[in-house]
Amino acid sequence: MSRVPLVMGVAVVGSGISLLCAAALLERGPFSSAHIWLGFGVYASLGASAWWAHWTERSRVARGVLGIVWLAASTEGLFQLLAVGKTIPGVSVRSPTPFGRVYWTKEGGNQGVLNRYGWHGHRADFSGSGTRVVLIGDSFVEALEVSRTRNMGAQLEDHLPNHEVISLGRGATGPGHYLETLRYALDVYQPETVVLSFFLGNDFTDSFGDGEVRPRLEHELLYQLD
Repeated sequence: MSRVPLVMGVAVVGSGISLLCAAALLERGPFSSAHIWLGFGVYASLGASAWWAHWTERSRVARGVLGIVWLAASTEGLFQLLAVGKTIPGVSVRSPTPFGRVYWTKEGGNQGVLNRYGWHGHRADFSGSGTRVVLIGDSFVEALEVSRTRNMGAQLEDHLPNHEVISLGRGATGPGHYLETLRYALDVYQPETVVLSFFLGNDFTDSFGDGEVRPRLEHELLYQLD
């Protein structure tokens, strides 16, 4: 039996999933990055098996490459299962990592990918089609518990016609961080409106813990309130 149809089928399906992954990473279209990555992992495992059967007697290099692909796909699948089982601890992202992977297993159990600037926001850039709004705040704005398309910034944009909203939220931060984030936003995005979200429960103490200043982020400003 010829393996060519199998290999061609895997290649076609893989190309489609790769395009969906690219669309999710570039915030294009209503795609769930978690589901797409899971589908890509399943495809990669099946595709590796098909290619292994086709090339196993022809090329050691091909076997090595397929082994790496299979290992990467299996690792992603393992983390997906651990996240579903809530065995991975929740993580508060404190540094901007472009396309950083999010496995949140506490309230909400969200999985996803940060945008290309390292923020958990549905929009990475303004398209120029509406009033430019930047939303700055702590974990309420970051909202790792839900997908990027359901957080405060996304919902605010849905309720404001002809407005574009970029969310710049980071958990466990306070006013000093907001000031630095504001400077960053004014320089990078040139917004027309800036909305600052404050939580009086801990915003003015989150920069400190047990009398000691928390580790500082690069270029951040912490200030003491008397």
